[in-house]
Amino acid sequence: MSIYDQEFVVPEPRRFRFGAEGDVFMLMNQATRFLSKPAGGLLSYHPGLWSRKTTFPERSQLIDQGLVQAESTCVTLVLADEIDEIIKDSLSFTDPPSDTFARHNGLGIGIKARVLDRK
Repeated sequence: MSIYDQEFVVPEPRRFRFGAEGDVFMLMNQATRFLSKPAGGLLSYHPGLWSRKTTFPERSQLIDQGLVQAESTCVTLVLADEIDEIIKDSLSFTDPPSDTFARHNGLGIGIKARVLDRK
């Protein structure tokens, strides 16, 4: 059995909030992985998505809760409601072809051809 035959299950991003009330957040890297977008691709596909970097006390709280590693220097938050909306919308239609992201970022079709040659 090769690694191409294995199925990997990506866990749903964890939700959390700072304090008793307020917005519910997710970590951007977990949401990106769950939605199967390339690194940095979540904001490329959804440019209006609200996001912000954590403050030092917030990052310390996330480390204490075990949500991020102590070595993480840059942690980005997204609103859980917006990610839930993206997940709901993604169930209603299919994603664009895989080479769309490469074209959008000026990488060209050559990237897709090289990936296909490796298999």
